[in-house]
Amino acid sequence: MNTQTAMKDMQEKIQELLTAKDAVETTVDNMEEQKEQGDQSLQEMQEDLQKAQVTKETATDVTEVKDAVRSINQLTEDIELQESVNVAMNNKGKKELFNVADEFYQVFNQCKLMYKPFYKSVIAEASINTIDADIVKMDEVAKPINASFGAVNSILTDKGVIERGQNQFKGSNKPVHLKQVGLDTVDLKELKRAYQPLINKYFSTVR
Repeated sequence: MNTQTAMKDMQEKIQELLTAKDAVETTVDNMEEQKEQGDQSLQEMQEDLQKAQVTKETATDVTEVKDAVRSINQLTEDIELQESVNVAMNNKGKKELFNVADEFYQVFNQCKLMYKPFYKSVIAEASINTIDADIVKMDEVAKPINASFGAVNSILTDKGVIERGQNQFKGSNKPVHLKQVGLDTVDLKELKRAYQPLINKYFSTVR
C-alpha cells in the first residue's frame, strides 16, 4: 500500500465524517429552534387563557363574560392542537436525526475499514527515524474519528434517539456497536518502546 495515497484517502474520508457530524449537529439545532418556537407559542396561549379565566371570574359585564368564555373555549382547543403539533414536530425531528445519524455511522464504519490496513502499512514501514512522526500521523487520523463518534453518541443519547446503556445503533446498514474501543496507536507506541534501547544507544546526545 502506498502510504501517501492512503493518507490522502484517509483524510478525505475523515472530512466526510466531520461533514456528517456537522449534519447531525445542524439537525439538532433545528430541532431545538422548532421546540423553542412551539414552547413559546404554547406559553403565550396559556397566558392568554389565564387572563381570559380571570376576566370570566371578575367581569361584571355580561358581554365581557361571554367574550371571555368564547376565548377560553377557543384557547383551550388551540392549546390542545399546539401540544399535538409540538409532539409531532419533536417526533419528526427525532426521525430526521436518526437518518442523519445513520449516514454518520455508515461513514464511521468506512473510516474504520480504511484505518486498519493503513495502520498496518505504517507499522510495516516504520523505522527508528520515522517512528515519532508515524505516531503523530496516526494520532491525527484516529483522534477526530474517535472524537466525532463520541460526540454523536452523546448527542443521540441526549435527544433520546438512543437509550442510555444501549449497545447498538441499528440503521440501514450493519449495526454499530456504541461502546466499542476507539482507534488507537498502541502498536506504534510499543514499537517505539522496542526501539528505545537503540535510540538511547545510537541517537541520544552524548554527555
